[in-house]
Amino acid sequence: MQLSFFKLATAYFSFFGGASQALANPLMEVLSITLTGNNYQGTVSNKAFGDRVEVNALRVLNCADPRKATPLYRAFEPTIENHFYTINEAEYDRAAKEFGYIKEGIAGYIFPSQQPGTTPLFKLSKYTVPISNHFYTISAEERDRAVKNKGYVSQGVAGYIYTRENPCGGEPFYRLWNDLKNDHFYTVSEEERMEAIVKGSYLDDGQAGFILRQLRF
Repeated sequence: MQLSFFKLATAYFSFFGGASQALANPLMEVLSITLTGNNYQGTVSNKAFGDRVEVNALRVLNCADPRKATPLYRAFEPTIENHFYTINEAEYDRAAKEFGYIKEGIAGYIFPSQQPGTTPLFKLSKYTVPISNHFYTISAEERDRAVKNKGYVSQGVAGYIYTRENPCGGEPFYRLWNDLKNDHFYTVSEEERMEAIVKGSYLDDGQAGFILRQLRF
């Protein structure tokens, strides 16, 4: 019975995130639980027999099918020094043809619709001549503050990306800010990030989330 209960407890920790689901199970009571990275450690009691087991389990991440990801294009307008990101190829082409943006290729891959483990990447813009700025965040609170206090206009969702809690093989999508240029810059490249900080006077602004650098099927 101890072995079978251990397997049951381990499965619950792995697939359902431990405490919330395990507590709802009539057979077990979670006495303690910690999560380090993707590893659960905890103590679980068998309600029926009163025995306890120590559980070490690998959390199973709920990840999207990478075949559903699409390119996130990056463009840059040198006159106003503004970076722009979109999954819409027609919008990408139009920015280059009509608004003077230089195509910088694919920044990475994100999802055009909500997928397991992903969250919306909100898109905002601000146009105050001669300044133009695009801003992307997964925080609804930060989006709302930017609209209320900083003059940004919400433009909906740019796509869907992974979070720190559920990276699913994605890489950090670094976020940087240049106050002199009034420009937000995003990249998955650590080398490019450091160059922007050292040579471009950008400030490290953390991570916007996690995206796929390339597609692996």
